[in-house]
Amino acid sequence: MQQVWGKVRDRKAILASMSSPGAKDSLLKADVAEQLAEPHKSEFTNYTFEALIAFGYDEMRKAAKSLRLGETSGSDRQSDNAVMGNLAYLHESFNFNLPPAPYETPDPEASRILIFTSGTTDLAKGVQLSHRAVTADIEALAGVVKFDDTLRSLSVLPLHHSFENTCGFLCVLYFGGCIHVCDGLRYIQQNALEYQVDMIIGVPAIFDAFYNRIQAVLKKEKKEKLVRRMIKLSRGLRKIGIDLRRVFFKDVLAAFGGRLWIGIAGGAAMNEEVIVFFEDVGFRILEGYGLTETAPVAAGCNLRLFKPGTVGHPLTGIEIAIDGEDPNEPGEILIRGPILMNSYLNDPAATAEAIDEDGWFHSGDLGIINPKNGTIKITGRLKSMIVLESGKKIFPEEIESALKGYEFIKETMVYGLKDNRGSTIVSAKIVLDEEKLEALKKQGDNLTVRERLDEAIQKINAQMPTFKSIKTYFYGTGEMVKTTTMKIKRNVEIDNIKKFMQKHKLSWTDMNRLNWDEIESAEEEELLDLIHEQISN
Repeated sequence: MQQVWGKVRDRKAILASMSSPGAKDSLLKADVAEQLAEPHKSEFTNYTFEALIAFGYDEMRKAAKSLRLGETSGSDRQSDNAVMGNLAYLHESFNFNLPPAPYETPDPEASRILIFTSGTTDLAKGVQLSHRAVTADIEALAGVVKFDDTLRSLSVLPLHHSFENTCGFLCVLYFGGCIHVCDGLRYIQQNALEYQVDMIIGVPAIFDAFYNRIQAVLKKEKKEKLVRRMIKLSRGLRKIGIDLRRVFFKDVLAAFGGRLWIGIAGGAAMNEEVIVFFEDVGFRILEGYGLTETAPVAAGCNLRLFKPGTVGHPLTGIEIAIDGEDPNEPGEILIRGPILMNSYLNDPAATAEAIDEDGWFHSGDLGIINPKNGTIKITGRLKSMIVLESGKKIFPEEIESALKGYEFIKETMVYGLKDNRGSTIVSAKIVLDEEKLEALKKQGDNLTVRERLDEAIQKINAQMPTFKSIKTYFYGTGEMVKTTTMKIKRNVEIDNIKKFMQKHKLSWTDMNRLNWDEIESAEEEELLDLIHEQISN
């Protein structure tokens, strides 16, 4: 980083200008700070803006005491103000605006940041974070990743999201890097190319889009087999210490500017296949884990520990435990350390429920720790977990991941739907990728949408225990309701489905295999016709 050097006039010169008839004019002409000077000629090198302002105020106080400005025999208050260097009084004396006074040393434990949770499975809560929590998280991140001040980062996510605020903004500044603000989601690749960035911090959907675009180009240019052979060769060379990935795959990386080498993913689980592919071509994606309540990063892979499909180890100084009876089964993830929030805004009951007496934060996420290497794998959300009447548990994310393995499925949500007898039916709402479906038709694949989905679900059910089988599904092309970080708002989506079914008195068998786009706006009679048509087929 460039160093800024400056020259500040000495105190005698300041006092002289203040006591002269043209004091106000001379101050307004910025007599306090003059021209740039060589480093060896200045006593005030490497000062910060805050230090310079503080110095200026200190000099003003000294001048006030020396000159006893505004002092009159009839006003003890004015005398005290002048002697103590009251800057508000100086404002009146000099009759011009002074800059705001330097902040007092902040209380590191006081709540100073308010960020609301995304509300994917419940109502959004206001999370109150302290300076201590945020700075502790930055220091913890700095303990596992290292960058120099040549780092160029692309800021994609909104700053009111804790992931972007801590990692994409404050942490990049901590390392002295340069932040380039993205023009919008559709311009990510263009901006990465334009700004020649080294790093992109984002949610899995962003990296999935990169992956899908690359695969589409490779398929169009008939280079899929060539790339697979080059990856195999590259892996072999890396085993003997020769890394030619950025040579072999320079054309792939050139599409993103040629410098891109590191990605940080959070907010949802990454597809392991996507992480492995990018690692093979020379672009490492580190998957992390955390919540708004943990400022936000609590664990992650890093430049030394890289285990795709996991979120690595806890960050420096952070404790993570699994609350469960069987270490081989997922349990709730507990987090303890200086990164924890102070409380939820105006909700002491929720705060007491989230942070126990021993200082453990109950995340509501489910995970498991690998006893061999200590890595953490996230398996789902406690609130989205489906518990059957038998007591068996189903993690929707596992089934959703299997469904998204089919390229014509853009996104999906698996949830438990109650039937008339109170039994839980595993159901899926599926959003289709129209472009991929059209491409399949052009290749001569003439299966209908329902035939294609039936085939996919049959294969997935065959690989799962019977109790996890998808019993009913419906589909469409309209995207689901999402947060600003592109996570599906499960509670909103499920609530909408329940209201629709109650309004039209539909059972789960009525909903099976229907097109949601058609039935959502259909009149009663039209809806019945669609249901009868579906049943007859």
